Amino acid sequence: MQDSDGVHDSGLTAGWRRALLRRGYIYRDATADWVWPSSDRLSDRAQLLRLVVCAVGGFAALWLLFFTLASAFPYVAPGSNIVYRAKMQLARSGEVFPPAGHAQRLLIFGDSRILTGFIPEEFDRLAAAGHRQVYSFNAGIPGANDFVSQLKVMSDRGQSPDVLLLTFPWKNTRSGIDPFNLIPDDHNFASRVFPFRFLMTDVIRFLLASRERGGPRQYYAAARRTTDRMIADRGYYFIDEHSQYANERLPDNYSLDTDQPQFVDPSRTHPPMASAELLQLRETIALHHITCYYVPYYAREGSFAVPPAHDDEFARSLESQFPCTVLGPRYFVYPPEMFADVLHLNQQGARAYTQALYQLLADRLVLKP
Repeated sequence: MQDSDGVHDSGLTAGWRRALLRRGYIYRDATADWVWPSSDRLSDRAQLLRLVVCAVGGFAALWLLFFTLASAFPYVAPGSNIVYRAKMQLARSGEVFPPAGHAQRLLIFGDSRILTGFIPEEFDRLAAAGHRQVYSFNAGIPGANDFVSQLKVMSDRGQSPDVLLLTFPWKNTRSGIDPFNLIPDDHNFASRVFPFRFLMTDVIRFLLASRERGGPRQYYAAARRTTDRMIADRGYYFIDEHSQYANERLPDNYSLDTDQPQFVDPSRTHPPMASAELLQLRETIALHHITCYYVPYYAREGSFAVPPAHDDEFARSLESQFPCTVLGPRYFVYPPEMFADVLHLNQQGARAYTQALYQLLADRLVLKP
């Protein structure tokens, strides 16, 4: 009887277990079907909507993954890219000038030629020797000359300069909405939305370059020091990865087939006087009482002709409509031995260029009281 009951009880228990499991499977399948119904139960519109949601979700997941990787390893990039990001961050939220002091604040904008050509410490040393107290900063940016928005952001948060040095004209932008150019600065837009867009290429270059520089860990630490050195040098940065010659200097007879020694470089010939950026630049200068000068950039000897001693053509276009004085020639010319690569000065050339700029500005800087 007990064995019979035991068998009966065991069979009953097994039956209840199977019934509960069956109900669990049914509930699970019903829940799964409710959460993710099969395609044959959906309308064409619903299937299309689900496809769009899946695509957007997958894109968002990939964006988050690559953004996280780029944020976690910010120094897996060429030195110029590291400097670019660091300068953008410094302009938005960093301390470009000390909070207090009696020194004149001097800021110079330009492209990578200014980045590698103007040494603030050298300029301030020359100013001190001439009984002038100046604190200068190099705001040159590799691969870009977008300075109007940076100047406005810096000035609006109390980091405006007393003396502003410009080298190239502002961008030609229009006011209002342009249906053919909805994103005026696509480079800046892409940098903000997709900061990782060159991540895979940067990783490959990083790994290849690290083999000659002590390995990935040591090379990454050196890249981290790049930012610290640039900030300590107040924006000056020597792009050593572009230098391919001994002692970081071009050969004395260096030339290119694309050189045009019979022509003056036309980069500053026709500034866009109807640009919306000009209005913003003019307003920023007036609001913060900034003294503005256009100063020469530089070119390699033989790449262009030696320009006139004063850039009259540019001055005629500029000074009648814009409160900025043009000083000196359009550009200075230096021999190849002062260049580390085709475009950028080495440290000897940078000192020469900095000294030439000081000579242009010395009489316009305030003497110590």
